[in-house]
Amino acid sequence: MITRNKTISRADIVRERRNRQQRSRTRRVSRRDFKTATREMPSIMVRENGASIRDRSRKKGNPRRRYDISVGTDGAEIRLPALPAIHLGWRSMSLIMLTVLISLLMVFWTSPKYKIQEIVVVGNERYADIELATVLNAVGMSIFQFDPQSALETMKTVYPELKDVDLRVALPAKITLTVVERRPVIEWRYGEKVIWIDSDGHAIMPKGEAAELVIVEARGIPTVLQLSESGPSQWISPEQVEAILMMSIQAPEETPVLYDPELGLGWVDPGGWQVFFGMNPGDMSERLAVYRSIVDYLAQQRVQPKLINVEFLHAPYYRVEP
Repeated sequence: MITRNKTISRADIVRERRNRQQRSRTRRVSRRDFKTATREMPSIMVRENGASIRDRSRKKGNPRRRYDISVGTDGAEIRLPALPAIHLGWRSMSLIMLTVLISLLMVFWTSPKYKIQEIVVVGNERYADIELATVLNAVGMSIFQFDPQSALETMKTVYPELKDVDLRVALPAKITLTVVERRPVIEWRYGEKVIWIDSDGHAIMPKGEAAELVIVEARGIPTVLQLSESGPSQWISPEQVEAILMMSIQAPEETPVLYDPELGLGWVDPGGWQVFFGMNPGDMSERLAVYRSIVDYLAQQRVQPKLINVEFLHAPYYRVEP
């Protein structure tokens, strides 16, 4: 076996150490350069439909949209400002919509355009426009604050003389009040009080002018006021109104109809006696026929009655004393 002894000098050791350091430095620089090169790698240009669009798919964080538009010359492009791509969630959208809605409501609520300045009244004859419009208390109010249903109830309560009331509301601030007034057919006189009554038996406070009315001289208040379910304006029933109108035709000319809470309806005959037919309008024509028969009989007997009552067909009677 032959053994070879190799002598390594100090210079060789130093040279070998320098070579290792140099290789190590080269590796570190290569890694650092790679990272730097990766971080600063230019964007990739993708051309679509003649326009170059910068691809930012590798970049993290909030992406920005940048557009480079070709101007027709080879290699010439215009770069538009980059804007961040905003992605809104449903919470953000709800907040934005709520803010816009509140802003619109505030504008509608406070804008003079939606303030009620005038109320148009249609169908009134005896009542002035301003008189009816004042009850609504709507002038100066926002159209969105006005409650038509509540206003209708108030109008019917304050003016039972109105047979029908209708309210129409239109933007920006228009209110139309249409009314139908009750038409009186009877003038009910009770002491110093005077009340008009329409064909439905509802009481109307006298106002303005009315057509020729049937006069009723009353000695009391009708009992229908305690029995009616139609409200305080119901004075007598529609059937009783019909009976009064029929009786006014049969009564002597220019003679008012009488009303007595116990005896009902009648009149004062030119002969000086009173006649009553009750308050039930049924069989009124038969009662009138019975009354004429009694008058003829008393004339033949030369009897001067003070009162004749034919409220009950099977039991009419007369009185010669008051």
